Amino acid sequence: MGVDLPSGLAWAGTTAVIFGGWHKLESTGRVSSDYILYKTLASDVSTSEFGQMNTKRCNAKGSGSNGTRALQAGGSVLVSPGTNVRGVEEIDYVTVASTGSTQDFGDLDTPAALGGSDGASNGTVAFFSGGRVSNGGLSYSSDMEYLTIATTDSSADAGDLYTVAQYDHSTSNGDSKYLIMGGYNGSTSNFPLDTVSQHNFHTTNAATDYGQVGVHAIMEGAVVCSATRIVAAGGYNETDGWGVGDEIHYFTLDSGSDSTDDGYVLHTAMASIGGTSDGTR
Repeated sequence: MGVDLPSGLAWAGTTAVIFGGWHKLESTGRVSSDYILYKTLASDVSTSEFGQMNTKRCNAKGSGSNGTRALQAGGSVLVSPGTNVRGVEEIDYVTVASTGSTQDFGDLDTPAALGGSDGASNGTVAFFSGGRVSNGGLSYSSDMEYLTIATTDSSADAGDLYTVAQYDHSTSNGDSKYLIMGGYNGSTSNFPLDTVSQHNFHTTNAATDYGQVGVHAIMEGAVVCSATRIVAAGGYNETDGWGVGDEIHYFTLDSGSDSTDDGYVLHTAMASIGGTSDGTR
């Protein structure tokens, strides 16, 4: 497929990097942010400032890392009502070991936002999945794109999603497989999706069916992973008219089965959240 797959957990590291997002101002409503924060995963201390993004963005198409670089692709620029850009092409990256502002990586093949913002990478390539594209309006996307993290080349078109979706959740076992979970496309009585598909990081393959989210259909939750398990938490679900969930559930990667209730709940029900992991925490 043009790139060599790594052995072992190439994505595992000691630092989590958090790009952008949005906050609410009384005068203008939601505005996007250019802040980059970081946290040492093994500690219980709060986040610290890392640097700034080239542009203020939220709702990314995707993200990824090879342990040395962390990058974020696409997103929305929220300035004020009527002047927002939903679906930009920029890809930015930072060198994780050195705090500072982002550098330009390249561009998405198709500008987009609202994808699987947790991203999926295996240490060599990063894949960005789904979202919404601006093509005179806004449409749900089945598009998958990939790039080689060690370069600064723009991303290229890959296969297609099994289910068209925005706000989907993507994460990988750092080697051979990643899952794409839930999301939204307006097809299920205006509720989130419970579909789960899988992909093997091959650049020309489309995603295939895997199972279902076994607890609640979800969107805008958080996902984290180890070599054998993916854990999903929180997010909007189909209960109580777009309720915000506190459930935690997991997939055993090699099983191809629906998710299982973990039996634990978040301290506070949350949505519009993200997650990252070192494989243990």
